[in-house]
Amino acid sequence: MSPWNYRIMRHKDRLPIHLGGTTEYTYSFHEVYYEYGKNAGWSENPIAPLAETINGLRNELDLFKKAFKRPILDYKTGKEIDDSTA
Repeated sequence: MSPWNYRIMRHKDRLPIHLGGTTEYTYSFHEVYYEYGKNAGWSENPIAPLAETINGLRNELDLFKKAFKRPILDYKTGKEIDDSTA
């Protein structure tokens, strides 16, 4: 099993022309997997905390909180982004 952690990823959404045609961003948690210390892939869909016990849920939330200390990744490329507006 390869190492992984939760990361925040930025999704780029383009609104249709009749809604202004602007670009909007949303952010969500994803599982990111690593091989040889490099990003090797991520979950297709956002991840929400889930556990079988309250203590398990607390532990999950601690793992999610650590994602805020790591650089944000672009959902399409997986590359770190400079997002000072986040």
